[in-house]
Amino acid sequence: MGRSVNLGLLAATLLLSACGSGGDGISRSGTDPVSLDRVIVLNDSICGPTRPDFAGAKARMVAEGLTVEEGGRNFSPTEAVSAAVTRTPEGRTFCAVSARFPGNVYTLEQAMTERFGAPRMTDRITPPARVYNLGAKGNLILVIRGTPGRTVTAYDLGYATGI
Repeated sequence: MGRSVNLGLLAATLLLSACGSGGDGISRSGTDPVSLDRVIVLNDSICGPTRPDFAGAKARMVAEGLTVEEGGRNFSPTEAVSAAVTRTPEGRTFCAVSARFPGNVYTLEQAMTERFGAPRMTDRITPPARVYNLGAKGNLILVIRGTPGRTVTAYDLGYATGI
């Protein structure tokens, strides 16, 4: 009986800790959505200038206040935002800032289109993404991890090699 109670407490603790972090790799402390403008500034500072191999991106993350490192990501201690350089299933290097948009999927798409023009879809990265051609700055990639109808949308904004 004592063992099952301990396992139950352990399971409850793990569940609560996952809920507290948002479970989407964005936040370890703050839960308030971060403005799209802030995410674009972070992406331009962290990922943009470190292309094409994203060398130096980690140092830029820390310089931008994403100082809590965990699981290959850098998190802000105060904002609901993180950044990472990862490999896609296709083997592409992807540098992105992850955040929650204070609106549904359609509102995020509209805000991005108003700012950068109409995107093209690509399946050269998993999951399929929206690609915005920024001319000399390259192709900005938006990966939406939210589902239609939700009031807050998780997403990644960044650059990938070969896209």
